[in-house]
Amino acid sequence: MDIKLLYKLSPNYIAFLQFIFHSYDNLVVFSTINSTEGIIQLITDSKNISEVENIIDDLSKNIIIVKL
Repeated sequence: MDIKLLYKLSPNYIAFLQFIFHSYDNLVVFSTINSTEGIIQLITDSKNISEVENIIDDLSKNIIIVKL
């Protein structure tokens, strides 16, 4: 896994997003960088990047998720 993605979202949704990504085996390593500000990091590899971005795009229809 070599691609690091940083996102900012409402802190209320961190656990929800973590639950979603943990339901996919070996898709990302999910880390909360700053729980107060809602900053998370997703680490994935090049073969899974499009899948991760598709999930984020779908979720961002209902949750404000900003790529940093």
